[in-house]
Amino acid sequence: MRICTMFNSSLMSGYVNLTGTTLTPDQQDLLNMGLNCHYMTKPKPHRKRLEMEILLGDIHQLEKNGKITTSTALQPTLLAEAAKTRGVYNSKLLNKNHFLASKQLRDNPDIIIRRFGDNTVSDDLLTIAAS
Repeated sequence: MRICTMFNSSLMSGYVNLTGTTLTPDQQDLLNMGLNCHYMTKPKPHRKRLEMEILLGDIHQLEKNGKITTSTALQPTLLAEAAKTRGVYNSKLLNKNHFLASKQLRDNPDIIIRRFGDNTVSDDLLTIAAS
């Protein structure tokens, strides 16, 4: 649900408490995207390796208990898989101007970006309020 529909306002005024702030067109575009735009960051290589080591430990424990059998090529195959990066991590909606706009909003000391609390409609909604 968009913030603008929650507060019965138009699409262009769908922000919360930004009345005293002048936004650039790129900042307005970024804020209008709201929850409809998802950006996935690349996983960190050491984290993938650590998760794979934990998985291998669990598999080894199951094999030791006699619940499964594995081939000798399993460990090198899984560790090689941990080194690969798959998937497309670039958003088709966000461009360089939007990233610059988000940096400008984040660096503005008059704007506070925070998550809604647990007692609200959704934990995923972000409020942006000018102080």
